[in-house]
Order: sequence, then structure tokens, then C-alpha cells
Amino acid sequence: MGIKNVRIDYFRVCCREYDQERNTVSNDLKLFDLAGLLSVAITRTSAENTYTFGGEDARLQLIEKETDSPYWKMQFLRIRKDVLPGIATDGGEYTMLDLDDDEWVGEEVSVLYDETLHTIAVQRNRNSLGISGIEGFFNYVMNDPQYIIQFCPIPVPDELRQLRTGEYFKKIMLSFAETALDKDILPKNSSLYKIIKGVEGFGAINVNITMSIGRGKGNINTLDEQEVLRLMDLKGINGFSKIEIYKKPHEDAKIEVIDLIEGKLYDVEKMEYGKDNPIQYNRVINVMKSKYEERIPFLRELFGIND
Repeated sequence: MGIKNVRIDYFRVCCREYDQERNTVSNDLKLFDLAGLLSVAITRTSAENTYTFGGEDARLQLIEKETDSPYWKMQFLRIRKDVLPGIATDGGEYTMLDLDDDEWVGEEVSVLYDETLHTIAVQRNRNSLGISGIEGFFNYVMNDPQYIIQFCPIPVPDELRQLRTGEYFKKIMLSFAETALDKDILPKNSSLYKIIKGVEGFGAINVNITMSIGRGKGNINTLDEQEVLRLMDLKGINGFSKIEIYKKPHEDAKIEVIDLIEGKLYDVEKMEYGKDNPIQYNRVINVMKSKYEERIPFLRELFGIND
């Protein structure tokens, strides 16, 4: 049984106006409710919900509207027709998939929409449609060249992206380029200083580092607090593309992810998987709904909704 980190990104659904005569797009973003388009999509066949994006077919495979609830649940597919995977056996054999003329490989991604807050949650899945591909479906259904639907990342204010003493730091992930290898920004006794000095010896151009306490065996329940807190000083340094800290306010709390670079709202949930328990839509969408409902009070505060 393996463990996979499933990332859930959150967006607000917006719309821009497109001036066909001037070929310009307005900078004015307005909130847009997808409920009307989803009410149309839920009545259509799979063929009618199939569209072309990036030279490939994609479609809305499943759509559900919860009764007496603002939630819409969706499964999208990227349909692979050209480059197909094969089947490998323990005995060393490998054969290409033998599919009929009307069969293809589909890569799925799960999506949750809240029509009350105009918020959409998307499972991060590198093999399936990305954010722009899902936007493309709604623009396809709307079929109105005057408007362009856009998913806007939800920024987290700086004051909510602070590391504090007394917390439990479980993992850090760093990505940086050679332009960030300026040791003068760090104290000489810093652990990261020593890592960067070692990286120079390899002649590396891009570096990805993951450090964690694993499953917390022994008496270790947090990474070194002072070393982790020093990472806040790296936020404005050119060359760092990722500084993520996985932490808990207290030992019994759920893990929170602090993104010091992008500052966009997302969650990460660990899911077990195996041959008899794959990570697929029916499991993922329930996890997404649970994580999203935990986020609602924060979102309402962030959006200034008090009622």
C-alpha cells in the first residue's frame, strides 16, 4: 500500500469581456456563476460535452448536483489517442495496449464547484487536464465570444503566511536556481548554507530539496525550529521558485502547507492507494468536499462575507 499526496487548488470563477473589433480583453474581472452552464451541461450527452483542447479531445465525463446543497461535483477526462501506454509484467514482458477503434485512454481529474461563493476546487493531476483545459470547457459551453471565463487563484495574505515558534514543522520543500546560490544571505552556521555550498561542488543549475522527519519515528516530532524560521528570510530572493513548509500548530492538528513564494490557497491530503484501492474520482471528490468545507470559514473571512 502506497501513500500519495493529492493537491487541491482553489480558485474564484471570474469573467472578462472581449472586444472583438479591437481584439482586446478587459482588465476588469467580475465574479461569474457557473451554475447556469452546469445546468445546461448536465442535460447533454457525453458527445455533446466533448471538446478539443490543446489538439486533444477532452470531455466532462460525470456531473452531479447535490440536492439542497450549493455543490456541483465533476469528473473531467483528457482523452489520449496518439501516445498510449503499454502493459508490463513481472516476467519482463511488455506489450502495447490493444484497443478497439472506438476505445481510448482517459486521464481523469476531479472538480468541485460551490455556487454560493463562486469558488472552484481542482485536483492537481499532471496527467490530465490543467486549469486552462477546464476553463476551456466552460467557455465552450457558454459559446459567447464576448466573454472569457477565467479561474483566478485565491491569494493568501502575508500575515497568514507566517511561521511561528512553538509549531511542529514536519517537512520543507525547496527549489532554487543557481541565481539563488548567494551564501551571503545566510549565516555561516546555517544548515542551508552548508547545503548550498555542497551544491556548488556538483555544478548544479537547478536544485530541488525535500527534508522531512518521515513518519516521526523515535523522539523527533519537528524539524529544527530555528533553521525553519530562517526560511522566511528567503522569500524575496531571486532564484527561489518554491519554499513550502508542512507544519502543525499543535501535534494533534492536521498538517497545513505554507507557501512562502506563490502564496496561493491550496490543500494537500495524503491518500493510501494500491492495485485494489486506486485513487480515482469517487474517492477523491469526497476528500475534496471535506477539505473544502473546512476552508469555508477562512474563505468567507478572506472574501469579506459576514452574513
